[in-house]
Amino acid sequence: MRMQTTTRIPEGDELRAVLEEPGGRVDTVARLHRDPAAAPSEAAIDLGKFLQDSAGAVVAALSAPGCITLLTDCEENCLLARETVMPIGLIVVELVTNSVKYAHPTGVEGKIRLGCRRNLDGTITVEISDDGVGLPEGLDPMKAGTLGLRLVYLLAGRIGARIGFSQDPLGVSFVLELPAATSAQL
Repeated sequence: MRMQTTTRIPEGDELRAVLEEPGGRVDTVARLHRDPAAAPSEAAIDLGKFLQDSAGAVVAALSAPGCITLLTDCEENCLLARETVMPIGLIVVELVTNSVKYAHPTGVEGKIRLGCRRNLDGTITVEISDDGVGLPEGLDPMKAGTLGLRLVYLLAGRIGARIGFSQDPLGVSFVLELPAATSAQL
C-alpha cells in the first residue's frame, strides 16, 4: 500500500523568504571571513564593531523590515586577534539566527540585544539575548544535539571560552566569557 502526502508549495512573499534565507546566511558567513581576513595577521580587530555588523547583517537578511530590532551595547576596547574574532563571530551569528527564527513564532515585533565588554580582570563578556518565547519546554541548550548549538559549543571550546544561558518568561540570554589570555595575545 502506498501512502500519499500533500505538500503545500510556498508562493509569493513566503517563497521569496524561503529562497532568500540561505543566501543571507551565506553572505553573512562570507563577511565573517572576508573582513577580518583582509586585516594584517598581527592587527587587532575591534570585536564590538565586528559583532554589531555581523548581527545586523543576520537581522537584515532573515527578518522582515521593522520586525526585529537589534539593540547593541559594545565597548570599543574589546580588541582581539583575527583568529579569535572568527569563532566568536560564528557563535554570535548562530545565536542571533536562532533568536530571529524562533523567539517570536507568531511574527510579533521583537528585540535582540547584543553586548560586548572588557571586564576589569581582562576577560571579555559577549551577551546575546532576546525578548521572545524562550526555549521549548525541556530543552537544555547545554545538552541539545542540534547542529547549530553543537557548533556554538565546539567553537567556544576551541577558544577556551565558557558559555552559559538563562531564560525567563521574557526571553533567552546566552553569555560567552572569554579568558583574559585571549585578549593578551596582541
